[in-house]
Amino acid sequence: LFGIEYRSEDGGRKWQIADQWVTKDYFVRAGHPAICPACLRSEGFLRGQWDLTFYAACSLHSQRLLETCPACRRPVSAHRARIDACNCGHSFLSDETPPAPEEALWLASLVDRRVTNTIHRATRQTSEKTGRVVDRLALLDLDALFKTIWFFGHCFTTNNPLQTGHGRQKPSVDAALQIIGAAFDVLGDWPDSFI
Repeated sequence: LFGIEYRSEDGGRKWQIADQWVTKDYFVRAGHPAICPACLRSEGFLRGQWDLTFYAACSLHSQRLLETCPACRRPVSAHRARIDACNCGHSFLSDETPPAPEEALWLASLVDRRVTNTIHRATRQTSEKTGRVVDRLALLDLDALFKTIWFFGHCFTTNNPLQTGHGRQKPSVDAALQIIGAAFDVLGDWPDSFI
């Protein structure tokens, strides 16, 4: 099992992901995972990180994750007969997804570091601005990392309100990529962006 849900006596929930904790349910894609078709082709197994909302890109293949079946347009189900196919019969193995933005790849690598103790993007080139943000975020645990991305990328942005409201809906991969990009923009221009 990748994530284990705990309930406290007062009804609060939190999830243990490897040795990290996640305290908000909108940071976990329970029941509707996103997948990387390239990982399914090469590795043949599911990665637990795909169940995390802000893990929107595969750090191994530099692609966006797939959350909707291209054939039937339904969300990828966690309850499917085969890990490499949709319940409609469509095989995910032949699917290609668009390249992921630099910020999403670095965030995925930070999650990988926290969860599996590996980092896949360390040898790739990055902009100085993104590098500064990654250095700041690398010190945070998984829950603080996601809360930081949520606050600066969703709650803090006022110029372009994002689709997901403050009702704590779980962002789609597209919305997560927007939130990640907005958070990196704010944090990359820190402290000037706070003036």
